[in-house]
Amino acid sequence: KSLNEKYPTNGTIAEILQKFVIDANNVDVSALAELTPHIQQSQGGIDGMLKISVPSDLAQVHLDIINATERLMENLTDLRLYDTDPIVAMSGMSKYEENMNSYTSAFSAYINTISKKLNNK
Repeated sequence: KSLNEKYPTNGTIAEILQKFVIDANNVDVSALAELTPHIQQSQGGIDGMLKISVPSDLAQVHLDIINATERLMENLTDLRLYDTDPIVAMSGMSKYEENMNSYTSAFSAYINTISKKLNNK
């Protein structure tokens, strides 16, 4: 909650990407500026998670979610380079779905591990 308050965002990443891709032949590069708050929020989340001391049985899933968030943030950062470095931007775009799936899996594993730990107490 504090990350959302500290780094407010307007719209989802999917909504921003929909604004960016007008149709098959046209894009609105200005829409990519809206990714900045999402990138800042991700970086804030990573910074916060790195400061958390976690038990050894949560360390791997904790690290996995940090790494998955980092990859997504890099994809969004690369995508913002569409005007200046389209090859890097297209690379970020091509990896985004794969990295989003990795993030979703890491987040699910994180929640499941915590839930199991809480249920065993």
